[in-house]
Amino acid sequence: MLHEEVNRESMQLGAQIAKVTVEEIRKALEKLIAELKADLKKTPVTVTHGKQSLKELAAQNAGLSSLTVK
Repeated sequence: MLHEEVNRESMQLGAQIAKVTVEEIRKALEKLIAELKADLKKTPVTVTHGKQSLKELAAQNAGLSSLTVK
């Protein structure tokens, strides 16, 4: 009888720990997603196709290096 009660209490404790762990993981993921969305809103995305001037490249923080002109 005592053995069954200990087993039952152990199972209940394990279930409670698992529930707390799942809730903490969910909260952490929600916080991470919110931070990533906020970062996306802060960072301007510039998409330029075709030819670009040096000023446009410099504005995008693209690494400028010397080019060979033919």
